[in-house]
Amino acid sequence: MNNLQNRKGYSFSLEGLNLSPTEAKFMPLSENVKLLQSIAYTLESNATYAFYREKKQKMVDEYKSKEPHSDEEYIAYKKALNDLNDEKNQAIERLIEAKRKCELDAERIISKERLCEISKHLAAIEELYDSMYSSDKPVDLLEVDDDNMVVLPKEQKYHAVYGKPSLERMESFSEIGIVASEWFGELESEGEGRYCSFIQDDSRTRPDPTNKGMRLYIDTTSELGKKMAALDYFEYEHIKKTNPEKLKDIYDAKLIEMFEFISSWSGGGRGFHDNENSFFYTWMAIPGGIPPKLIVGIRLTKDMEELKEPSALKKLSAMFPNAVIFDEDGKVLSRAKNEQKPKENQ
Repeated sequence: MNNLQNRKGYSFSLEGLNLSPTEAKFMPLSENVKLLQSIAYTLESNATYAFYREKKQKMVDEYKSKEPHSDEEYIAYKKALNDLNDEKNQAIERLIEAKRKCELDAERIISKERLCEISKHLAAIEELYDSMYSSDKPVDLLEVDDDNMVVLPKEQKYHAVYGKPSLERMESFSEIGIVASEWFGELESEGEGRYCSFIQDDSRTRPDPTNKGMRLYIDTTSELGKKMAALDYFEYEHIKKTNPEKLKDIYDAKLIEMFEFISSWSGGGRGFHDNENSFFYTWMAIPGGIPPKLIVGIRLTKDMEELKEPSALKKLSAMFPNAVIFDEDGKVLSRAKNEQKPKENQ
């Protein structure tokens, strides 16, 4: 973690994750107290929901076993259900508040043995990301044609950036990369690929709901880019489901352990690669995140005029020396600083 340790405590703005500016601090996964609280909250809230589901089911079963009922009994039954639901919501709110204040009793919720196991896997994800982050391997730059237009194959991967990004937020991407929310103490909200960052492409027919936002285009064709792409958690789940006997031929034992840890905290994305016609088929979940040097393109849209100013473009180009910066029509605003010559057509 030599390089990433230097970024510890770096502020970051993450839209959509309910993180206040003071909470959005980059920390190594295994040192992140807020992440430990988030893990403890998830375990305790799941147990709380299960407790109240069971309690409600017993109440329903008991009520049905004594049919028929008078109107008064029915009213009392509905009130009891509502009271139980209020009690559950209050319990969850207390957990949320305790998590926010870092006051959850994590040592009670997470056994010592499980905590050691979690820490081991978090350290493995850190080391994996740091190895890519620190790599000195060259990357494949985007092609620019003779009309000064960027060339984007449909299979060109990108990360969709939500919200209206500022130069400060772009600086964070350039320093840290496109990293999983867990580095900031929050488990990924949808549970599709916990401890992962997501990229996709436009090779499927469903319209992209983020089409009008910023995109950070990612190299997946260089040696380093291929190494990163081979770590796709969604593809691991697909192989596990369809050809489990091949897992040991494709992944070493440490990677399988890491993927199984991610799987134990994820759910929604396990079938993303099962249907070739699905919009989600092209999505990839990369453990840890995507190193800044693999950002080879930045698309600015019409509502980002301040980032198109010459001074802002100069700063962006310095932050992302491998990136071509262009508008939503594909017109190049700034070539990659590291570009020696445009890539040959392949």
